[in-house]
Amino acid sequence: MAQVLGAVSSAGESGLTALAHAVGVSGDLRDEHVRWELYQEALRRGALELLLATVVEDPDHTMAAGAVVAALEQVLPGERERWVTATAGWSTADFVARRADELAVLELVSRTVGDEGLVGDEDVGGWSDWLQRRASVPATRSAVLETLAANGRTRRIRLQAAEALARRE
Repeated sequence: MAQVLGAVSSAGESGLTALAHAVGVSGDLRDEHVRWELYQEALRRGALELLLATVVEDPDHTMAAGAVVAALEQVLPGERERWVTATAGWSTADFVARRADELAVLELVSRTVGDEGLVGDEDVGGWSDWLQRRASVPATRSAVLETLAANGRTRRIRLQAAEALARRE
């Protein structure tokens, strides 16, 4: 189980134990359900640096990647690459990198000024369902919403984009 507990800090506790103490989660840290709750609590409390140091040591890369993907939405855009790099070599590394890229696109289409021509109809068609759904909100640029309302991959996406457009009017 030493592999799950990770490296021992200078205070004599593992990163996992240190994170548990920092965010007030107790339980059998060998149990992936307890670790998942620990990671979720770290996200809620913004203990991102300690979380990153801990998840890189977790042997369950699929679960750890879930925590990393959730953290990508909380870290500054310039910090995302460090989180993506931390997952290099994991079977889930491509998914983590793709989500970081999608978040950058989402931020681009949510801007109210600049970069008007950087996202075209053909780009929107290549987006994942997740990105199309997330972009179908009133804060998204009108041209993108119009494309999603007309050509979104699913009925839900088309409806959500159309409703977002209607709320803006």
